[in-house]
Amino acid sequence: MIGFAPGGNFLLNKIEKEKLNKEDFILAGLIDENCQEDTFKNRIMLPIYNMKNEIIGFGARAIDDGILPKYLNIRENLLFNKSNSLYGINWAKEFIKARGFAIFVEGYFDVLKMHINGLCNSIAPMGTAVTDMHLNILKKLTDKILLLFDGDDAGIRACMRNLENILKCGFEIKICMLPAGFDPDKFIDEYGIDSLRNFIENSYDFIDFAITINSQIYDIKNPKEKSMVVKEIVKLISNIPDEIEKYEFLKKLSEKMDVKLEILEEYLKKKINEEYKFNLKKNTNNNQLLSAERLLIEILIDDKKYWEKVLEYKGQLTERIEKMILTGENLLRKGFEITTNLLITELNDEEIVNFISSIGVKDNNTIPDSKKDKIFNDCIRKLKEKKLLQEIVNLKKRMNEKIEKGENYNSELEEIQKLHIQLNQLKRSENGEKKEKL
Repeated sequence: MIGFAPGGNFLLNKIEKEKLNKEDFILAGLIDENCQEDTFKNRIMLPIYNMKNEIIGFGARAIDDGILPKYLNIRENLLFNKSNSLYGINWAKEFIKARGFAIFVEGYFDVLKMHINGLCNSIAPMGTAVTDMHLNILKKLTDKILLLFDGDDAGIRACMRNLENILKCGFEIKICMLPAGFDPDKFIDEYGIDSLRNFIENSYDFIDFAITINSQIYDIKNPKEKSMVVKEIVKLISNIPDEIEKYEFLKKLSEKMDVKLEILEEYLKKKINEEYKFNLKKNTNNNQLLSAERLLIEILIDDKKYWEKVLEYKGQLTERIEKMILTGENLLRKGFEITTNLLITELNDEEIVNFISSIGVKDNNTIPDSKKDKIFNDCIRKLKEKKLLQEIVNLKKRMNEKIEKGENYNSELEEIQKLHIQLNQLKRSENGEKKEKL
């Protein structure tokens, strides 16, 4: 099924003429958030389906090479998230199971051409990045992937970027590189499907692919450049979860690049240790949410007037902050001056006490008075956003449970739509403030 979006504001005009609810179309990503114009103009439209064969979004291709971007996906919304959507998965899933592997191509029209010509186990990510969520979907169908990206520099880079993630998830991977300037759609038109099948049958494993590509860039007869290439490939091998597979690929690399296996094993151990230390550091760093919670707590402890302000948002913030606000409110009612130690003493929640202790909140914080209002408002906005997103996640989970049981889920769907409207309004207010600054 293919459609077409004409120029002008065809959809917006129709919405206004028939007095339809614009907010629904904003949520669907079909008109812009300011209700000024259509998202898609002069484009071939392709519906995007989920595994259940339900339409969740649209992809589009410009009909004129002068229209950029050439390819455009619908904005992410309640149903569509490009990180867990695969174009063609609804048609390909049974063929992937039957043939034992999935073929990743880059574009919608590549998928369509492959299916028309019998390679019905073909799918495409929304872009060139293969995400963890894509791979989780595929894990239910197969443990083998073939990458068939365009034969240009961008296609090669896309393959290299995706290798690490695919290997990390335990997939067996093959790579088929087309001649420069060709994508599967164009290649089939020019050389036929049998020629493409021959290319696929002669695809590389990731070791041969990495050696071939790097040999075109570096002089592997030069010891320094050879060392660099070998180390990059060992980094890829380090992502493989199975120890026996790791060892077998190290042996192959040792033979292909004429490097002693013991040297490669030693370097592999070093890389694994470095990765462990990096992940440990990454996991202990505060993310944006933790920073917002920490700054808000510091402002509240430092300046009593902000307690009155924060109470206006009771019920709209994260669970951790909500519990802390209730405790602070009780202390103020009793006439106490709130300090970090008093708050920790009064809080009857070990997790929150540990959090306040771990983030290093101090009574004498260094936030300038002139910046407190802005920081307070930014923190509130971030925490409200997190609260809304968490409520949406919970409702989606409940909705999916009802779908599996065959129960009516309209109330959950309506509530999710309301929360998305609130989320959009929150983001619009933030964007409005940014524009005022400019």
